[in-house]
Amino acid sequence: MRILWTLLALLIGIAAALWIMVPSDVSTSPVTVSDTGVARQSVPSAPISAPHASPEAPPVPATGVAPTAPRATDPVRQVDARTIMLDDRFEVSGHGSENDPYRVQWNLLGSARESIITGGITGGITGGRADGTTADVPAWIRPLDGGWIEISGYVSTPVVTEETREVLFTMNRWDGCCIGIPPTPFDSIEVKLERPITFVGKHSIRFGVMRGQLHVEPFALGGALLGIYRLEHAIVTTQAQ
Repeated sequence: MRILWTLLALLIGIAAALWIMVPSDVSTSPVTVSDTGVARQSVPSAPISAPHASPEAPPVPATGVAPTAPRATDPVRQVDARTIMLDDRFEVSGHGSENDPYRVQWNLLGSARESIITGGITGGITGGRADGTTADVPAWIRPLDGGWIEISGYVSTPVVTEETREVLFTMNRWDGCCIGIPPTPFDSIEVKLERPITFVGKHSIRFGVMRGQLHVEPFALGGALLGIYRLEHAIVTTQAQ
């Protein structure tokens, strides 16, 4: 009997020792037996983490359309050391000085009609200020005020004269009377020359490249806009009959 109890105690001690040695993290998943008779223990799968978003990808709104950059509101943008862009439409080269004037085109000067609205000679100018203009000069034209410009066009005089220092410089051919297209305030410049020039014949038209200091001053009389641009200290650098 003592030998039996001794063997039983020994077996119990061995079982206890084995139970203590079993690691605590051993999976307790159930064991299943396959149809082949081999015991298999089901192992839980590791959790799948969500994919990380790329740090370079911009946020996309709920509509699915990526946001676009807003348009610059500054009417003057520097392109390079000698070039500016006005209103993202008109490229102008030069520094605006006497030795390096702005090279401008008539479409830039003509764009003033977008904010200076006229009603014609009979209708006058609608609304606005005491001088008859309905709005200020556009913000993209104001930077030219006081600067030196160079522009090509036609030289004429409203009166018949052989020599004068005050001429009208226009985009279209006009002899001041009957030949050509009469100018508007948006495609003409009143010019005061440094040196007088002569005109030969009653209907004399000259093409030239005019250079001078520009003043942007809209003015009206009797409800009609008469002019916007005036050029001082001007010279005709090129002339052709």
